[in-house]
Amino acid sequence: MKVKLGERIRKARTIRGLSQQNMADDLELSVASYSNIERGITDINVSRLIEISHILKIDVSELLKEGEDKKRYMMRRFHIYLPKFLVYIKCLKSNKAKLNL
Repeated sequence: MKVKLGERIRKARTIRGLSQQNMADDLELSVASYSNIERGITDINVSRLIEISHILKIDVSELLKEGEDKKRYMMRRFHIYLPKFLVYIKCLKSNKAKLNL
């Protein structure tokens, strides 16, 4: 869990063009301490997470939610199984019609 949170923080930071030095300065930490947050080595409390979200101009919930990789995986699975499910439903309907139900 910690590593994934750190990965999301890193991703948000790099998207915004901020360096670890920028973040460390704003948080009044050493670069090494901030790096440990991104690598999931250091636990952070809620107040620190809120500080990070303010610096990154992102909602805390965005940092806490599951990553995009999980969403892409779920969408891919949906697209694989939806056609099979629709065929199954069609078969059920045709069998129901044959049985006059």
